[in-house]
Amino acid sequence: MKLVVSPLLCFSILLLKNCANALNVKIYGVNYNAIKGVDWATDSSKCKSEAEIQLDMNTIKQVTDTVRIVSLYECDQAKLVLIAAKNAGLQVHLGVKTIQTIGVQQQEWNKLTQLIDANLIDNNVVSLSVGNMAIFTEESEVEVAIRNFYRVRDYIRGRGLTTSLTVTDSMEAYIANPALMNVVDFISVSFSAFWFGFDVNEGAAVTLDRFRDLRTANTKYRKKIVLSETDWSSNGSDLDAGIASPKNQARFFSDLYQVAFAYNFEFCWYTAFDESWRENEVERSFGLFDGNRTLKSNIVQLSITTRQPNYIQNEGTHLFLSEYERNVYMWEKMYDQFMNEGQVWYLDTLTKQVRSKSSDRCLDVFDNHDLHVRSCSESAMSQKWTYHNDTKQLESQTFCLDIDVATSNELYLSNCSSNSINQRWNFTNVGYF
Repeated sequence: MKLVVSPLLCFSILLLKNCANALNVKIYGVNYNAIKGVDWATDSSKCKSEAEIQLDMNTIKQVTDTVRIVSLYECDQAKLVLIAAKNAGLQVHLGVKTIQTIGVQQQEWNKLTQLIDANLIDNNVVSLSVGNMAIFTEESEVEVAIRNFYRVRDYIRGRGLTTSLTVTDSMEAYIANPALMNVVDFISVSFSAFWFGFDVNEGAAVTLDRFRDLRTANTKYRKKIVLSETDWSSNGSDLDAGIASPKNQARFFSDLYQVAFAYNFEFCWYTAFDESWRENEVERSFGLFDGNRTLKSNIVQLSITTRQPNYIQNEGTHLFLSEYERNVYMWEKMYDQFMNEGQVWYLDTLTKQVRSKSSDRCLDVFDNHDLHVRSCSESAMSQKWTYHNDTKQLESQTFCLDIDVATSNELYLSNCSSNSINQRWNFTNVGYF
């Protein structure tokens, strides 16, 4: 008797197998490509098979519900990914390459036409990006990028499709070119704190800094913003990049997830799988999964619990602990969106850190009088705070956070006194205020 096993049963077995080695949260999306070999290799050596892509999609489903690709024609990946993603229960962000290399744009255009003719672009395709970092890499002027956008938009609208359209580029490209921000359906950006060489303690914070600049520029347009590519490598070294290690990759991933959750924005991790065919170890090691479709141990070991946002109000003055551009001060309740974010804090009782929502940096003290925020470091004693529920005091190294009302409510540390009303702090959940 011949035993026939359905793809659904195979997928269910795969999920059961991996449930013990799973990430405890899901992210919005991951980047993917169907290439497995160098450019000059034959298609069978360079491109993943239909079966391999299906296994990849089934694996990706463990961590996200959305997969993103940046080219249609390479390895015929758009067609294969669209079919396999739907089988795995994934939605797809498609990307059209617009680089000026001879023949590339025409091949992408031909593939787009074929996909529409075959009815493969449907409601399971959540967006289409016309170009990927072409302005940032100076492969395209902004006027050309907008012209390419209109060409694709007019064509697919003429074919009856209402798919959301965007251009993926750097935050700087969008900030410098309001016309680009104006035409897209949503803003799609790429940013890598790793490749800019930042310390991992600053990774999510500096991403948030750039994101804040973009949000400010977007005030007029109020477009949705998606961080479509962001990353940290787990191995190798590059003098111009951050430090690649399993620990740092997990740290940045966790910190970024917390920031994205706090600000309710979506991000797509680059990339789903390690890519052994790439030139050096750093570039091979951005995946959440290794090349064997196993979730990396540094990612498995994460246990991400979202932070509880609080206002910290002083009982004596009724003012709120506030932060702006790394300076910490006391102020009345503010209702401007950006200024209000500077009054929201997270108290982590495990690391004993008080973290600012506004900058994703931690409350720090120097010489008892210089209070500020700086990069969060779990080893920094100057960032260790204990909140005493009974006395409402916020203690750092045997001293308590206090306010000098005689000097315009200056913050400082003083000897702890249960009689001082200016040492009493109320943590109030943001949702209850």
